[in-house]
Amino acid sequence: MTDVLKLNLQNCYGIGKLEAELEFNHKGFAIYAPNGVMKTSFARTMTDLSQGKSPSDLAFPDRDSIFEVSLNDEPIVKEEIFVVQSYDEKYASSEVSTLLANSDLKQRYEDVHRSIGEAKKEVDRSLKRSSGFGEKSRENLDPIIKEIFGENYYDALLGLEGELSETSLSSLADANYKILFDPKVLQLLADETVGEAVADFAQKYDEITETSPILRRNFQYHNATDVQQQLASNNFFDAGHTISLADETSLEKTEFSSNEELRDIIEAEKQRVFEDDGIKKRFDAFNAKIKNKELQAFRDYITENKHLIPELEDRDAFKRKLWMQYLLQAQVPYAELISKYRSGQAELESIIAEADASRGDWDDVIADFNRRFLYLPCPSSGVLGPMAA
Repeated sequence: MTDVLKLNLQNCYGIGKLEAELEFNHKGFAIYAPNGVMKTSFARTMTDLSQGKSPSDLAFPDRDSIFEVSLNDEPIVKEEIFVVQSYDEKYASSEVSTLLANSDLKQRYEDVHRSIGEAKKEVDRSLKRSSGFGEKSRENLDPIIKEIFGENYYDALLGLEGELSETSLSSLADANYKILFDPKVLQLLADETVGEAVADFAQKYDEITETSPILRRNFQYHNATDVQQQLASNNFFDAGHTISLADETSLEKTEFSSNEELRDIIEAEKQRVFEDDGIKKRFDAFNAKIKNKELQAFRDYITENKHLIPELEDRDAFKRKLWMQYLLQAQVPYAELISKYRSGQAELESIIAEADASRGDWDDVIADFNRRFLYLPCPSSGVLGPMAA
């Protein structure tokens, strides 16, 4: 398949208007022109896009800038843009593949990264779906993973293997991270009075829960729901088994022989807890703090999921719980990614070692380039390609 790069640039660092459609049925396109035409402006525009920034026109800042760049009719993402800065002797790139002189090594290197990249896309697609962003979202999950687990994406996922194997799916897997941790929601929860309202609700919630015959401070509504759902999905009652719940006050036990009976008693306890006047009063106090219309989605969601409010007291811990659940739902692509990442590291080390050994060949390439282009009448030139310059 021929890659097609479409450009529509206006008012970008002096570029008045540039519309072009470039078909990469060969290695790349060369931009060769005198100074002052647009080469540097184009490079600055692409550099901004590669860094997630919006290009502008410095001379005429009031003019609206247009910077539409697509690859194969899909908006290009910053990770697909690679710019080598000119006249920078210290410049070094993490994209080693663009600097390898040996085409076989370059192909092997790119194949490893492509394989790992495709596996990562599958994991990210699952995580985005579970967390509420939507699997087609362009949300970059790397900084979220780093913030929550304290390591970069791959190191974090590698380090979680053991913990994930000892963790079970729970009802938190259905919690919507995008709504719960929207930047405006976090700004709201950072308000001291809102934090007090959350803590007050959580305290009363614990108190009411402890008066339940079956719920406890360490066995709350969502825990009971998890048990019921696990028993149902594993055909516990269909196999003729029964389960007993103990009343902490009377010490009497009630036996349940069907999923429906167990689910009904859990739902009844949920209603009893959340219909308590003290709980209602504290929820209304919390809800009253939400006045911004942009927080409507959060208010609607938390109204239907009041049991999540106590989790908001320790938001860092809550985030971690949620993303552990999302990773559990991505077990198959997660295992595939870890396998490809590990096997790929040995291959990359071998490739880089071979590339270092062929340094003399690369020096010859540089010398040949300088011989052919160094003394041309135009003082600079550019090369445009899908990933390399």
